[in-house]
Amino acid sequence: MFQSLSRKLISKRRTLIFKAVLFIVLVSNSLIVLVAWDSWQARKNKLREFEISTMNMARALAQHASATIGSTDNILAGLVERIEEKGINNFVPSSLHEFLVSRVADQPIVGGLFVIDQNGHPLVTSYIDAARGISYEDRQYFLHHKTNNHRSLYIGPAVKSKSTNHWVLTVSRRLDHPDGKFAGLVLATIPLDYFKNFYDSFDISTSGAIFLASSDGIMLTRRPFVEDVIGTSVVKGPVFTEYRNKGPVGTAMLVAAVDKTERLYSYRLLDDYPLLVSVAIAKNDILSGWRTQTIRHVTLCIVLIFLITLFGIYLVVQINQKENTELKLREAKQELEALASEDSLTKLANRRKFDATLKTEFDRALRSKSELSLVMIDVDRFKQYNDIYGHPAGDECLRKIAEAIRNIPGRPADLCARYGGEEIAVLLPDSDLAGAIAIAHRIRAAVEEFKIPHSSNVAPYATISLGVASIRPTMSQADIKFLVKLADQALYKAKAEGRNRVCIA
Repeated sequence: MFQSLSRKLISKRRTLIFKAVLFIVLVSNSLIVLVAWDSWQARKNKLREFEISTMNMARALAQHASATIGSTDNILAGLVERIEEKGINNFVPSSLHEFLVSRVADQPIVGGLFVIDQNGHPLVTSYIDAARGISYEDRQYFLHHKTNNHRSLYIGPAVKSKSTNHWVLTVSRRLDHPDGKFAGLVLATIPLDYFKNFYDSFDISTSGAIFLASSDGIMLTRRPFVEDVIGTSVVKGPVFTEYRNKGPVGTAMLVAAVDKTERLYSYRLLDDYPLLVSVAIAKNDILSGWRTQTIRHVTLCIVLIFLITLFGIYLVVQINQKENTELKLREAKQELEALASEDSLTKLANRRKFDATLKTEFDRALRSKSELSLVMIDVDRFKQYNDIYGHPAGDECLRKIAEAIRNIPGRPADLCARYGGEEIAVLLPDSDLAGAIAIAHRIRAAVEEFKIPHSSNVAPYATISLGVASIRPTMSQADIKFLVKLADQALYKAKAEGRNRVCIA
């Protein structure tokens, strides 16, 4: 009977253990599936949102380019009619000069107007001097009109103006003698700065890109402006490949040929002119907010699974070893407290520990009327470090820097904490500004001595920028935030002045 009862107890215990494990697995998997599904849908929605946004921007860019070329073409068409009515050899240059000046004044988008004869020499321009001695016979627009007798508008490649030495977009029309022979051309220049200023008004972040190109793939202008790219062919690039395969309007995630950055591109061929505009936003910029939200959700999911697992372990331990429950709970509590106060990567105090210690030391300094100092530290160009060497190397870099920082402040009350990302804070109670500056310089030198390779930094190795602030608390709890704000301002100053240095608030 005793053995039968024992078997029943063992069987019941095994059943309870199985049910507890099954409960943990089902709940954990449900949470993982829910978070994964929610994150995936949020990602799709974010990409769709930016697809619509870039399509609208491409439409606005196309309308702007069309309106700009159209306004310029109206001037040229009127100018052709005016000149051919009298004949190119029969007009008064001074009178025509005044007319050109007035047209440029009416249309600020036009940089200059030119009447060029059949030999490529300027007869009259909108500038004060007629650019005497300059020849345009080598320009593509001149060769085009000389060898083609059609009268349509010609949009040439972007060139450096021989009159102003500035980058301009050329728009021209052919002039004919009464017998139909080539008499020259009228030319309008549109400064590329006009397009640049308009493109800069779009919020596409620093990694975004906008370009205007001819329909045969010649780059006319681009944001960001890269002089070596202007006038080159991008017909084999990803946007024009998409254009040839998908049609005059489209949106796609592509890798840029110029800088190898993956971006969401929206392009559009102009209805009235052989031009193609494109706007792109970097994929990393699009998904940055989504990543932050996903990290929060995943973190919450991990915490919940961790807590559920602890609960299940608690039940299993209760079933198997009731007498050890109190000890195991105490160990779990100590483990949680350690996790709650230490950053797992750098082994420094975490943000929660820093905030609690800052409040305690602030209150103590307020009572004792002593000084409280703070050093804020940021790893220089850490994003570029991760991009070049990878995130595992970035984690190892942070660990080494934390190791260099950890032992510099030697007093028991001093606290080194990971403030967030690649930022580290060093709290120095009972330390004046001079003492804090000395500590900051020692920390900077200690990190520099590691010589961690960093090819994209101000130096060929990893460095840090430091901001130092010190206060003597006298007023209210708000001074805590004020100390952090001062140290942050000093840190920003250090980075603005060239990095790898110590600045004070």
